[in-house]
Amino acid sequence: MNVLSLEKISKKYHLNKSEITPLRNIYLTVSKGEFVTVMGPSGSGKSTLLNIIGTLDSPSSGVMTLFEKYNSQSMTEKQRALIRLKLIGFVFQSFNLIPFLSALENVELPLRIMGIKRNERIKKVFDILARVGLDKRLNHYPSQLSSGEQQRVSIARSLINDPELVLADEPTGNLDSTNTQEIIKLMKELCAEKRVAFLIVTHDNEITWAADRVLYLNNGELNNKT
Repeated sequence: MNVLSLEKISKKYHLNKSEITPLRNIYLTVSKGEFVTVMGPSGSGKSTLLNIIGTLDSPSSGVMTLFEKYNSQSMTEKQRALIRLKLIGFVFQSFNLIPFLSALENVELPLRIMGIKRNERIKKVFDILARVGLDKRLNHYPSQLSSGEQQRVSIARSLINDPELVLADEPTGNLDSTNTQEIIKLMKELCAEKRVAFLIVTHDNEITWAADRVLYLNNGELNNKT
């Protein structure tokens, strides 16, 4: 099963009298349980690509198909919101944790939005936080956690609704080398255990060892990395 298919995806913006094209004729498929890395320098179009895949933006041309069901040309806003809540998980460079919520509460939040009963929520959150090594830090706030621990919370949150695809935007950008290796190893293990696809955009070469495929995005074009 392909969780993602991009066919001739392009994105154009008009700024004053200038036309900016961060993405040009992108073709990409990602299969269930695959671990894919897209590398590229700042300004290469990586964030634009993730925003389109994550349904936060729409392509100017081409077709995106998610989970062999949802088509970018006919997707409704309600479907986009449902996809972001249930089918796609997000991991960010800056963690994006809510500072006044504990680790448990941060991970629990998507389940609360879905209306899952409390007992079921707590069990599921405890299980995933234990899996990422934070069962002793459930009630700690982000400011009480190290950068590596905060990213583990972010990963746990991205997986709490059992998504088909996790999008990670520079997930090791704020981590040292040791934490980088630990986080990548953890994501690779979770990818295999849960059969969830990971698509990671980064400029960090330390990530590539774990990838099933490494692609390179530059000047809006996506190619196999050589």
